[in-house]
Amino acid sequence: MTHDPHERRDWFVKNTVKSAKEAGIDVDPEAVQRAVARDLDTADKFKAENPPPPAKADAEAREQSHAKRRHAVEEFAAQRDSQLFEKPLPKRDRPLILPPLSGVDEERRLAMLRRLQMICQPEPGRTLKPGESFGTMFRAPKLVDEIFMHSIGFSRGVMSYVGLSYEDRQRKFTRAIEDICDRSNAVFGVNWWVK
Repeated sequence: MTHDPHERRDWFVKNTVKSAKEAGIDVDPEAVQRAVARDLDTADKFKAENPPPPAKADAEAREQSHAKRRHAVEEFAAQRDSQLFEKPLPKRDRPLILPPLSGVDEERRLAMLRRLQMICQPEPGRTLKPGESFGTMFRAPKLVDEIFMHSIGFSRGVMSYVGLSYEDRQRKFTRAIEDICDRSNAVFGVNWWVK
């Protein structure tokens, strides 16, 4: 986003009017412009009065600055009869670097990757026509959708992966992909892994 106040105001006005029209609400663009200008002035004034602490400040100065900002935010909320809610940010797990696999585990992982490649390979010569879903390009579109959903859940820690540590998400993801590979045997007619 730009730092020019006029461009910033115009961007907010344009998007607010657009969102209102999409929601079926008729709004006066001039009234929206005045409201956005007031909101941006308030936000700029608050930022100017309460600058963020310097990046390399010592711990005591950071604590004082944090307390000052916290007090300013509470005061700002109280002036507007608002209540301040805090939501703790989740801690991010560091990715676990596993030792390289060998033997049967490595063969199983390679077989799983080959099967995933087969599942996610578009059918040869197949192109999308206007209005067609992306999934129609694959032999097993439901399996492709499941792979994408599990990939998103694993990487973001959402859906059925909420609240799990990185190691647990990794185990759950691997098991889910193995189940998808097992179900793909019916599509491709060959087992992906033979023990």
